Amino acid sequence: MVPHGDSDNGASFLDRHHHFIDDDTGQIEDVPWSALRVGDPARIDGYEVREYMVVMRGRKRGHRDPKSRSAQKPQRTVTEE
Repeated sequence: MVPHGDSDNGASFLDRHHHFIDDDTGQIEDVPWSALRVGDPARIDGYEVREYMVVMRGRKRGHRDPKSRSAQKPQRTVTEE
């Protein structure tokens, strides 16, 4: 995967590609088109599909950003009555 906008020539993938959004950092990465097999969207009844891409959300295996929202322990809020 390539960070969004960080391909070899400094621009995003110009070819068809998918996206992965890291839950911990919010970083968007380009995923090569060939990395996934997707069914035929033209077969979706009632829709005329012009184009499609897959957007995945999750975390990189073995990577946890201690500064991330999901890695931080929830703050306990105490309210007075």
